[in-house]
Amino acid sequence: MPAWPPLRAPGTTTGNQVSRPLGLRLQDLSPRQRKAVNALLDAGPGGFKGGMNTRKYENLTGAARATASRDLIELAALGLLTQVGAGRGTRYYLQIEGWAPA
Repeated sequence: MPAWPPLRAPGTTTGNQVSRPLGLRLQDLSPRQRKAVNALLDAGPGGFKGGMNTRKYENLTGAARATASRDLIELAALGLLTQVGAGRGTRYYLQIEGWAPA
């Protein structure tokens, strides 16, 4: 799979890149989703202790709990995040080798 440009708005920089599924464009994500993915990229492999969950997403983006859950599920369906666990223990990690817990 080819390496795609990072999921960032123009004019911002980061050293990390996430490979995107074929056909996914930055415009396909909501501003909330871009903000969350960028925050995960900025934090690095161990930056978000315990991974991203709906509560952290709510605090980061200001979204309601149901919206946070839907957004994270959609990011996982797009192949940007990996879902680990279920129910209240669900955590999400960037789909980058070595970033999810073993």
